[in-house]
Order: sequence, then structure tokens, then C-alpha cells
Amino acid sequence: MSCECPKEGTYITCRGPGFVECYDRYAFDLPGVEGTITVIAPKTPAAGNPWVFRAAFVPREAAVDFALLARGFHLVVGPVPYNGDGPSRAHWDAVYRHLTEHGLSSKPVMEGAGGAAGEAYAWAIENPDKVSCVYAENPILRCHMSNQPLLDRLAPLTKAGVPLLHVCGSLDPSLNDQTRMVEQKYHELGGQITVLIREGEGHFLTTPRDVKPVIDFITGLGR
Repeated sequence: MSCECPKEGTYITCRGPGFVECYDRYAFDLPGVEGTITVIAPKTPAAGNPWVFRAAFVPREAAVDFALLARGFHLVVGPVPYNGDGPSRAHWDAVYRHLTEHGLSSKPVMEGAGGAAGEAYAWAIENPDKVSCVYAENPILRCHMSNQPLLDRLAPLTKAGVPLLHVCGSLDPSLNDQTRMVEQKYHELGGQITVLIREGEGHFLTTPRDVKPVIDFITGLGR
């Protein structure tokens, strides 16, 4: 939040527990899994313990993620590897097993932005019965988890009834050959996809003023 500071004669953006909501953050390792797993826990988990399986760290401007936290979703990051040959699907499988065995929902939201969205898609394609939806921002569908073109492998998601949501800038150079191609192929396969366009924005989206359409989409899936 911003507040007036008369002594300095200006407004100052203030962060921290005195100004914004704060949540518990945990980090842990699993045997055989490369990279630390991070979990941000809601103050009160929603019914069914829903969660978001992210393919990248949570930035401070992640308005959608923080809105989901407020709705009782856990945020799970990773494992994000520390070298150039990951992430590994087997490692993600291990994280999924560990968290679902400890009470989280069997169908997380898969989330990623840019190239990280490709990893979220790859895991979802291999585990379509374990996904509630895929949420992507300006996705670029390339990844380390699969050596096959993801655009040609969407059928398992449609067969499992997995809905897709893309939020894209109208000026994103990858809009037409990525999201529009996914949209066309998914419709041809009989799948459900929603594309929200933010006019005048490019590949790196600014913090949205209204996250309600995304939150309504994710929370309205009837997990």
C-alpha cells in the first residue's frame, strides 16, 4: 500500500506484515528430487485442500496467486532445478505423490508463465486425470519434460475434460503462434479453452487490476 509520509514530503510504498497480508512459507527437500520444494500455506485451507502447482517462483506482483491464497489455496513451487537440464517429470511426480499423501487435493491447478507454462502443460499432458485446469500467462509451449511438440499432444487433456485458461497481452509476439494455435487445436479436439486478452500489453504482463475473471474460472471448477 502507499501512504503519505509528511516528514519526507512524499508518498512511500509500504510492504510487510503491517501493511499487507502475510502467509507462512515452507521449504523442504525430498530424497532423489533435485531442487527445493516451496509451499506457501493459506491461513485457512479451503474445503478439499486445493492447491496450485507452479512451474516457477512466486513473484511479489503475482496478484492471482495471492488472491487464491486468500481463498484457501496452497501454492506449491517446483522443484525448480538449479541447472539447465530440468525440471524433471519424475521429480514432479514425486512431489505430487508426497503432497497428495499428506492431504492436498488430487487435482491441483497447473500454472506457468512464458516458458514455464510449457512445463506445466507437459506434466498435465502426462497426468490429465490429476489436473483440475491449466492456467497460463503468455505461454510458450516448449519444455524439458518432453521431447515431443506439446501442441501436437493436447488430446489427453481434452479426453480428461481439463479446461484451459490463457491470459495474454495483445502485443505478445508469441500470441498467434502459441495461444491462438492452442485455442484452435483445443476447439478442434472438443476441449474447453478461455483466452483473456489484455490490450496494449506485451509478453511481460503488468499486475492486473482485476483478477476476478481468473479467480472465478479456477474456483468455479467444482473440485
